[in-house]
Amino acid sequence: VIPGKHFGNIDVNTSENDLIQLFGASKVQRGKVSTSGKKSESCTIVFPGTYDEIAITWKDNSRSKVKAIYLLSINSKWYLPRQISVGMSLSELTKANQGPLTFYGFGWEYSGTVNEWGKGQFAKYAKKFYVVLEPSQPSRVKDLLKSYKGNGDKTFSSNIEEVDQLGLVI
Repeated sequence: VIPGKHFGNIDVNTSENDLIQLFGASKVQRGKVSTSGKKSESCTIVFPGTYDEIAITWKDNSRSKVKAIYLLSINSKWYLPRQISVGMSLSELTKANQGPLTFYGFGWEYSGTVNEWGKGQFAKYAKKFYVVLEPSQPSRVKDLLKSYKGNGDKTFSSNIEEVDQLGLVI
């Protein structure tokens, strides 16, 4: 995946009909995808029910212009530059970025969303893709967040020592 350019064979001008031609009708279906917070949008799902499942939202009702593509499954074959993929740890992401990044705190609509890549490798893609970090051990999160003060719309740097305790992953 090259953010802003293509997602495998898919680009901004790929239509739902093109997806059916590329992958076959049995691997393309309509559905819904969570886009932020509790919001969801109609989408086209490619490779439904598999690790390689992606959800595509549309700029138009004719489903002829791609708005966004959501990659949601760990163990997917899809990855971004420098091997960014779902399930990657925050420390691996920071290393791939070659510098610290910042993300929003938790407990609101943009929980864990990376909002700044600093001067790292992914700064050039800042408006082309986004990453959401989630704790790998949700049962420990409340206590850790209390001490970390990581709730709400504050931003936090990946180079803060306490961040490692959260076990954040994409």
